[in-house]
Amino acid sequence: MEALIPSVGRAKLSRWALRMSLIFAAISSYISLRVSRLISLSSPDKLDETVKKAVERNPNTENINTENVQDNYQFAEGKPVEIADGTPNLDKKRELPSAKLLLTSKPPFEDSDMIKLYPADSEAQPLIKSPNTVVTGYFRVASKYNPGAYDGWMVNMLSLQDAMVIFTQPDLVDEMKHLRSHAVNRTVIIPMSLDDLPIGKFYEESFWQDQLDRDPEKKIHRSYQLFWIWLSKSWSVAQAIRMNVYDSDIFVWSDIGCFRHRKFNSKTMVVHRETVPRHEILQMAHHKPNPPDEELYFDKYKKGANFYHSGSQFVGYKDTLLTFHEYFLETIDRFLEKEMIIVDDQCVLQSVCLSHPEICAYAPTSQVNDNHYFGLRTVLHHGGEFNYWRGDPKSNNVTRV
Repeated sequence: MEALIPSVGRAKLSRWALRMSLIFAAISSYISLRVSRLISLSSPDKLDETVKKAVERNPNTENINTENVQDNYQFAEGKPVEIADGTPNLDKKRELPSAKLLLTSKPPFEDSDMIKLYPADSEAQPLIKSPNTVVTGYFRVASKYNPGAYDGWMVNMLSLQDAMVIFTQPDLVDEMKHLRSHAVNRTVIIPMSLDDLPIGKFYEESFWQDQLDRDPEKKIHRSYQLFWIWLSKSWSVAQAIRMNVYDSDIFVWSDIGCFRHRKFNSKTMVVHRETVPRHEILQMAHHKPNPPDEELYFDKYKKGANFYHSGSQFVGYKDTLLTFHEYFLETIDRFLEKEMIIVDDQCVLQSVCLSHPEICAYAPTSQVNDNHYFGLRTVLHHGGEFNYWRGDPKSNNVTRV
């Protein structure tokens, strides 16, 4: 047979065989390397180390399923997470817990931790009974405004005569005491650190960093801890209702930065209780309400014409507020199931009202002679005749997503 193959042909055949041999060797080496790496990544030692890290991040974690433990996370319905560039990240396999678990979670403080402004052993100045409680909070964190601005606004709001519950960090307690020295029998301070806000501890640091990375206003908001404060408003009100130190039936949330001038200084904000609907949460519409087609609304940047909800102040009767708080947590779950960011509390709050229009009423800015975001203070203080705007619960124009 060899005699039938010319010598030149045999030389070409030999070089071809050598070339193919090298190619097959390279492919075999690459496959071996990939298989080795996959075995390494799935080894028990590697999973054990991952579990250890997860427990270190969250010492309260119980019954961790090692099949799901990763440094990343996955939404409840098991869909891949979209990262900032819109690419699904198929490696994120950890489920997020339901925010509604916060309804039964123990608060990060004891009721005995509350600070009253008169001596604990004194019965001379017990806390008053008040039909209304104003709830607010302040934690120093990188945000849209510098601390000096908030110091000035705080002076204005804390000069109010209303009974108050104030959530703040321990090193600001003395300042709060000083600013409420005129109201020792109607001030309660709850000291707690920013890191103790339950919504912040509920999800991992990687989750919050991802939220900030996807925030269109991240250069303004500057820190994901700011989101914790915004998303804790209804939780703070729910805690104030649970303690109910003044025996109130109406509660108001007010951002501590809502009073940027001195017009309300030393006045009582809640004078006209009759302006508060009995079975709805009253809120401010900073622009003419123009509901979007969908219930879950978060794109105020591209759909600004549909944005009208001011989250700086809201008021209601305690039973309605507790229902609203539950709806708020439910809406957070729905946002995350749809891979939507929760970096703007106003969008989440507006979505609560789009989903449950029967529980929301809005004071239109066109009817209130005040700042279009902070005008609820004027409604409560001055009263008047208002034609509140309400979504239509029977409308089919809103799409449930």
